[in-house]
Amino acid sequence: MNASLYSSKEAYWKVLLVADEQDFLASVRAALQGMRFKERALLLLEAGSASEACERLFVHPDLALILLDARQLSGGAGVGLLERLRNTIDNPAVRIVLCAMRSDGAFERSLMFDDEVDDLWVLDAPPFPHLLASLVSALRVYEKIMAREKVHHDQIASTQSIAYSESRYRGIFEQALTPMLLISPDNGVIVDANRAAAGYYGYRQSELKAMRIGEINQMAPEEIRSEMERARSKRQDCFHFRHRLASGVIRQVEVRSTPLEIDGRKLLYSIVNDITERCAAEVALATESARLSGLLETASDGIHILDEHGGLIQFSQSFADMLGYGNEEMVGFKMSDWDIDVQPDNIYEALQPNGNAPAIFEARHRCKNGSIIDVEIHAKGIEIGGKPFVYASSRDITERKKNEAELQKAMQMAESANRAKNAFLANMSHELRTPMNGIMGMTQLALRRATDPRQIDLLTKAMGAANHLLSILSDILDLASIEADHLNLQENQFSVRQVMEGIFEAQCELASGKGLSLTRHIDAVVPTLLYGDDIRLRQLVLIFVSNAIKFSRSGEIDIRIHLLDQDEVAVRLRIEVCDQGIGIEASQQAKLFQPFTQVDDSISRLYGGAGLGLAIAKRLAHLMGGEAGMDSEEGCGSTFWSTVRLWRLPAAQRSGAC
Repeated sequence: MNASLYSSKEAYWKVLLVADEQDFLASVRAALQGMRFKERALLLLEAGSASEACERLFVHPDLALILLDARQLSGGAGVGLLERLRNTIDNPAVRIVLCAMRSDGAFERSLMFDDEVDDLWVLDAPPFPHLLASLVSALRVYEKIMAREKVHHDQIASTQSIAYSESRYRGIFEQALTPMLLISPDNGVIVDANRAAAGYYGYRQSELKAMRIGEINQMAPEEIRSEMERARSKRQDCFHFRHRLASGVIRQVEVRSTPLEIDGRKLLYSIVNDITERCAAEVALATESARLSGLLETASDGIHILDEHGGLIQFSQSFADMLGYGNEEMVGFKMSDWDIDVQPDNIYEALQPNGNAPAIFEARHRCKNGSIIDVEIHAKGIEIGGKPFVYASSRDITERKKNEAELQKAMQMAESANRAKNAFLANMSHELRTPMNGIMGMTQLALRRATDPRQIDLLTKAMGAANHLLSILSDILDLASIEADHLNLQENQFSVRQVMEGIFEAQCELASGKGLSLTRHIDAVVPTLLYGDDIRLRQLVLIFVSNAIKFSRSGEIDIRIHLLDQDEVAVRLRIEVCDQGIGIEASQQAKLFQPFTQVDDSISRLYGGAGLGLAIAKRLAHLMGGEAGMDSEEGCGSTFWSTVRLWRLPAAQRSGAC
């Protein structure tokens, strides 16, 4: 037993608490805070493992009591912990007390009967009201044992060998997994080094014990001497150095150095921990923080950085201004303090499905004055120093949302007015066409009876003008009927080939009159008879063919019908009308399918027309389950196309087959 234990004049009762449960540690600290017994304060030392407990025993041999959390003893590792503690204790007066939240019975009793522990305390729930009284009682026992041991020690002090304590020290020192050095503060000589130190530095133990610390520490010699003096005088016990390994590699280390007397020789007991990676992470974090600070200072949007659970870490002045808070007021804020629709608890994980792409969404923020603003948020998960964060920017879109709502309302009103107009025109279809047909009929009768060449010429011109007007009226009324949902497709059984032949015969003479060649091609696999609205199909194709004839001066116009796909119920056809006319540049093509639209006014003056045909064709294609479009190059002709869906079976049979 160390003789210094009997002459120690420490001002503390030293108690070692061995536990790794943070809640338990905190509760014990709170229960024992401020305790004093016989004018001496309590110094509570903590260890989370056997190695740490042995290190504390080595540095503090004058411990009075060891409190051991029973949960540390589960499994074989717990038995090993007790054995190491018993083997390390240099003071027979030290009592090991097993602390349990409840008595598990046989296990704790077996430990007591086998002399593994000295006492068992079954603690109540925190704040452990009886812990203080139990501790005072244990200290009284310790004090009595120490008094008896001192008498016994005084009787045999003259003959006792110090070999035993030295061997104990050697065992602890050598078995430690952490690099340890014993250094003379007078000249920096490494007096001893354990196996872990030899492995870390890359030297043999004998080589280390022949070196001075200045051969490892990269500080200037005078700085090393100054730091050793600070450690010897207990002014400082934790130091950061740069140590060179045998390989020449420089590592950042944290050294905890405590003065220790061995065989009357004053040494520094130094424990070395490598912190190179930690330092690199801290540098990276500082660099990233500086970069983010620069972004925050110049950002116009409300930039803010959150931890994975929504805690506000950093924010720009613009973000504070947006919410109406001062910078100091927002310290410690969480996302729920301003976001009405709070995101999931772990927002970093919620963003992972987006990969590296930022998530873009809208939210509502509550300002300091209680007002609510709409914001557009761009958020992305990032890592700083290996820890997850969320980088987000908020842009106030309240005014934009207000304008969008007003625009939507105006569009709805315009659409409503347009529907009313179309409904009116659709309802007026009969009233407009009937008088026009009457005018044309009377003009035709007058033309048959006219004999004067002048009258015949005038009536012929009137008849042409009436036909042109009726064509425009029909287009306008058809378009109005479609947009007002008054146009219902009829269903008849018909032959696609006969429809195409009828169009070919009707337009062939008109094409020949302009010197154009009109051809047609229908895939052989197109079924002979189909169901659908043959009149509207004829109208759609006629629009394409009429335009091709109108805007072509020479060359060939080809009508093609292709089968795209089919099943037992329906077929999908693609209709193409190809010409070698004037062509249309790409920038003008999209607007051709809008009502009352042509490429430019010169086209209307040169070729005539109201610009309704293609708009009607597109809507007819949609009604027949397809699309309409064009492929064209200016000066090289155009291909106008449409897809339509026609049926193999009549409606009565389709309902059961679909």
